[in-house]
Amino acid sequence: MSIAPPPPLAAAHEAPDAAAYRAPATDLLAMLAICASAAGLVLLPGIGSIAGIVLGAIALVRIRRTDAGGRPLALAAIVLGALSLVLLVVGVALFAVGIGELVEQLPTVR
Repeated sequence: MSIAPPPPLAAAHEAPDAAAYRAPATDLLAMLAICASAAGLVLLPGIGSIAGIVLGAIALVRIRRTDAGGRPLALAAIVLGALSLVLLVVGVALFAVGIGELVEQLPTVR
């Protein structure tokens, strides 16, 4: 008694003009840029922010040249990276001022 093999799977039917309605693929550098900017905000202050800004700028050029998707991601990466850099600089400045105030309040030894 032999068992017949299963019938072949049918290919998915696609409308002839479906390719015209597909969104362009998202650029990989835009995705990496937003990840780097988010990491710069949370894990790697400074380094991640700079990487996000640089990758976002490169992604914008590539997206413009290739008509790929991901322009909002690249722009968001640049904005988020710049914002996190500004917050880092302000935080370091406030920390330095606070340390200066504490040093001024220390009693002097004569």
